Amino acid sequence: VVMCCLLAADIQFDQNSPVPNPNNTPNTVQGSGTYTLNQGENIISIRFYARNTKTGQDFVNFADTNKQNKTWNKELMVFPGTYECWAVMLVSKGNIWWFEHTDKRIVQVK
Repeated sequence: VVMCCLLAADIQFDQNSPVPNPNNTPNTVQGSGTYTLNQGENIISIRFYARNTKTGQDFVNFADTNKQNKTWNKELMVFPGTYECWAVMLVSKGNIWWFEHTDKRIVQVK
């Protein structure tokens, strides 16, 4: 129970993320943001998710990360519709692994 309070990695969306139809690209949603790690913590991966709110279909892929700037970015090809989007980061410290996630945000993709 004490370990939960010591694990403090964090992942967040950029202020205006996710972006539906970036650069007027149809059927696309782009997620981006930042993450923080404490000493000894390592990022394993970040995945960006978009779930169609009508059908429940998930679109997901590994995000590109810039470990120097601690940023992440990913575009997903989706069908037109309303999507609930979020990102999940897998973190490790020694032999302990855990997930951190962003808040969920709704976007309309054309």
